Amino acid sequence: MHIIGIGTLLGSIVAVDLRLLRILGPQFDAALPALVRMALCGFALAATTGLLLLSVRIANYAENPVFLIKMMIIAAAGGNALLLRQAGLGVNLAVLVGRRAARF
Repeated sequence: MHIIGIGTLLGSIVAVDLRLLRILGPQFDAALPALVRMALCGFALAATTGLLLLSVRIANYAENPVFLIKMMIIAAAGGNALLLRQAGLGVNLAVLVGRRAARF
């Protein structure tokens, strides 16, 4: 179940990110809210099952540097998602994608 949650999260986010980068066309704008909800469901499933997996051997995982790095990456990604959510509060995602983007 943990892997299914991670797959659902990543699959949804990849599609949303490709649209935000304008690699996918505007025909995907209608699907963006559903993809974001699917990503949230995937995250909820991965987080719930991850906590259950963690509870089995918490002492072993707490000493594992790879696990600690994974937790820092998840915390950074969550912080980034919250900041983006706050910045775009009240803005339709499809409208946000339609804005002119600065070219690098």
